[in-house]
Amino acid sequence: MRRIYEHMREYAKQRRAGGKSLIEHPNVALKLGEIASDLEALRNLMYRAAWEIDVAQSSSNYKHNLFWYSATYAFFKKISWHFCNLATDIYGGMSAAKELPLANL
Repeated sequence: MRRIYEHMREYAKQRRAGGKSLIEHPNVALKLGEIASDLEALRNLMYRAAWEIDVAQSSSNYKHNLFWYSATYAFFKKISWHFCNLATDIYGGMSAAKELPLANL
């Protein structure tokens, strides 16, 4: 998802619409900001989950492992759908094209 985000950001910088690059449009910049913050939140949750699981395993307390795994997986699924919606908005008319960059990444 990070690689696709980087590709979308570069695409938004290069693609011009209405006399300026896409990234200069407030809606597109907002969508890219949403994706960036979701990715950072997911990354931090994954680190926290890994730390919690390591601590629980070292103390032989396996009760909390399922919570952190499930929470991370649920958040990943949630932002994946949101990510795909925003990506097709940013790529715009390319979403129906065979050469949609999402398919190659």
